Amino acid sequence: MLTKINFNGEILKESRLKQNKTLDELANAICSNSRQLEAIENNNYEILQAAEIRKIIIKRYANELGIEIVI
Repeated sequence: MLTKINFNGEILKESRLKQNKTLDELANAICSNSRQLEAIENNNYEILQAAEIRKIIIKRYANELGIEIVI
């Protein structure tokens, strides 16, 4: 079952840590890289300047953790 939340990268980080997953594991699972995911967790979007790419990565990251988000 998916949980629906408003987006905040810190929530993704907390969920990832609770599930004992590393950034590298998630990056491999969603075809991204750990540097991008770390930026998302810190709500730092400078590394992900294209809004559509950012949304896709965030949605994939959240879905991999079993979270449905609204962006």
